[in-house]
Amino acid sequence: MDNQFELEQQLIIISVPTLRKLFSYKKRGSDAVTLYNFYYYMAKMQNTNQPRATPEFCMKGLGWGDI
Repeated sequence: MDNQFELEQQLIIISVPTLRKLFSYKKRGSDAVTLYNFYYYMAKMQNTNQPRATPEFCMKGLGWGDI
């Protein structure tokens, strides 16, 4: 039986200091937040705290770049 709290698997939580740091990149702050969330999402899908995602995979997943 899985004792893990189901809601925990459904949430992505970002602290205020983390958001502050990501948004500090003036021209690319929203992109940094988006990429961070994508990595967080992939970590949840992979059941790990160190997601594996190549730049090409991220670009395709986010619809960024020429890929």
